Amino acid sequence: MLLNVLAVGTILRGDLTAAAGHRRAHLSMWALPELVEAATRTGNTGLARDALRQLSEWTQSGRTGWGLGVEARSRALLGEGEAADLLYLEAIDRLGRSGVRPDLARAHLLYGEWLRRQRRSGEARVQLRTAHGLLDAMGAEAFAARAGIESQRAARPLCSWRAPARAVRFPALTQAGIIRIGGWTLTLTTSKLVIEPGRRS
Repeated sequence: MLLNVLAVGTILRGDLTAAAGHRRAHLSMWALPELVEAATRTGNTGLARDALRQLSEWTQSGRTGWGLGVEARSRALLGEGEAADLLYLEAIDRLGRSGVRPDLARAHLLYGEWLRRQRRSGEARVQLRTAHGLLDAMGAEAFAARAGIESQRAARPLCSWRAPARAVRFPALTQAGIIRIGGWTLTLTTSKLVIEPGRRS
């Protein structure tokens, strides 16, 4: 069990070389979902897939609702697009019926984080608030705080790039001037900068 903790802990700290050494130890089914998430969050998809393969051997053998739910949640971490979406929903459904609330709460949290990254802010807030409520009720302070932070991020308006306005106000300048760069003309006056396409001579 100590080696299981060390393997996950070293990955969470980003020490993947040390984790590779611990990986040679047998990892229990309880540690494998944590390893999948930790490896995924640090960009080590090879290690995450290896852990998922081992996890699947356990869950497909037992075929319990909880095991299949945890496997679906782990697969979702490595999935993309609609496939990941469906896996998160499957995980929430199976874990909800299993009655294992900590893993259900984690599924809501991970799904909410994924939805936020997909810019589906409204749906993300629902999942993250659900996760926060469950985690806070069971005293999982660190995960509850994480859900709260993610929920706040999902509530913020998305930033998008906009073309610069033709006139940008600046503090008063002492003199005016014209600068030509490529096909653009920048005219500096005492109160603004005007950007416009350059004129042919």
